[in-house]
Amino acid sequence: MPQGFFQPLMKRTVILIFLAFAFSEREGRQSEDLGCNCQCFSLDVKNDKGEVEGNCQKVDETGAKWCYVHPRYGDCLDIESSVKLNLNWSYEACATPSLDDPRCKKFIKSAGSAAPK
Repeated sequence: MPQGFFQPLMKRTVILIFLAFAFSEREGRQSEDLGCNCQCFSLDVKNDKGEVEGNCQKVDETGAKWCYVHPRYGDCLDIESSVKLNLNWSYEACATPSLDDPRCKKFIKSAGSAAPK
């Protein structure tokens, strides 16, 4: 097998294990919480090649989709600070239901606020 073949596979495996752990941790905190307070911020940031980064548009080098996190809905278990922008980012936010989803109604931080797009 080519040299470096296992490196991307290992990264994906680590991310999948982390996400499984994160969701089990979330389940331990509150069984009905689906991560509704972990939402993407609708922001298209383009790299040097003009490709959109984040916003769950494409996978990164680990094979997972990610997005910048909405400042008001940043309760993500895997939240990280961005080196490029003054925002946080998350893989989990790409996998959570939107605030418009009926399952999230009781977990929205501020009643009556519009869901992030």
